[in-house]
Amino acid sequence: MGTVSRYLLVQFLIASGGVFLGLLITWVAADTLLHLDQIGKDAAMGLRGVLLRSLDIVALGLPMACLTGVVWSLSHAVRYREVTAIRCGGIPLRVALIPLLLGAAGISAFSGILEDRVLMPVRQALSRTEARTAEEQSKPEHMIDRWWYADGNSILSAQNYVPETRRLSGVSVFQFDDERRISRRIEARSATNISGSTWEFRIATIREFDRDGDLRRSTESSMELDLGITGQDLEGAAPELATATLHKLNRAIRKHSGSDAELATLETLFHSRLAQPFAVLILVLLAIPFAIGDVERGDSLPRALLMSIICAAGYWLFWTAGLLVGRSGALPAFLPIWAVTLLALALGTYRYRQIQQ
Repeated sequence: MGTVSRYLLVQFLIASGGVFLGLLITWVAADTLLHLDQIGKDAAMGLRGVLLRSLDIVALGLPMACLTGVVWSLSHAVRYREVTAIRCGGIPLRVALIPLLLGAAGISAFSGILEDRVLMPVRQALSRTEARTAEEQSKPEHMIDRWWYADGNSILSAQNYVPETRRLSGVSVFQFDDERRISRRIEARSATNISGSTWEFRIATIREFDRDGDLRRSTESSMELDLGITGQDLEGAAPELATATLHKLNRAIRKHSGSDAELATLETLFHSRLAQPFAVLILVLLAIPFAIGDVERGDSLPRALLMSIICAAGYWLFWTAGLLVGRSGALPAFLPIWAVTLLALALGTYRYRQIQQ
């Protein structure tokens, strides 16, 4: 039985690897053609963009590659009567397929670790490099759990921004003179965007530094200041959550002090990142019965592949609905995401147990 199981596992890994490689090459080739003009203008920047976008194929393409690989390998075994030989030899088919499922589970775990420990840092590095090389105006950035914005002779730092009230909290503004020395530091509990790039500071503490090194300190209950940035600019500059690791997302959730909508987004990203690798095992479980069930049909491969793809489409549809519900805040984010994941695993396990021994 060990020899048979190893044979099926090797066939599954070879087929899945071949399909994944084909998907990756096709994706890169198509993306290169779509951005050929950009590559012609700046080859380094254009190819960097192609590499950045090609990283998405791991999370999306690997589950589909494993689905196709298991259908191809088992349909091949059915067509050449290898499955019949397993059954006639008294080997329980579900037991013989356990190493294949363990291989799928291993790929799931590997994809999760690869995504979090390798691909996310690479995405973040490439995104920052692309932003530096792009010729565009200075934009607000969210780093080290704070908002930062540099404009001319001033630097803005704020702890949090609430879009609903257009208000910054924990604000610090550093202003520089012509010799790039700090001339004034303003700290305030909050700053509200009242019009354009003008902000109203509440309970502001002002420290002024003169050229002789003397310090003057004063307090204003309310003051207006042009920061060179609007509330819409901050709303359009989302924090680098899409490229954050699970550790950073978890820390951001624990330290979050903003709106409920921002918290829902953070929790949705965190739980979806944890649950998404299970897609490999889920799609393999759903595909195995279709590949094994058409033993007497000569067209088992196209039929099994079509039915498996339909099941995969249904799974991704419910997965997307779970993400939307999580981000809406209607339910705690973990509930719809893990409900879809666990129900899909349960359905796949049930279908697997229905395979005739």
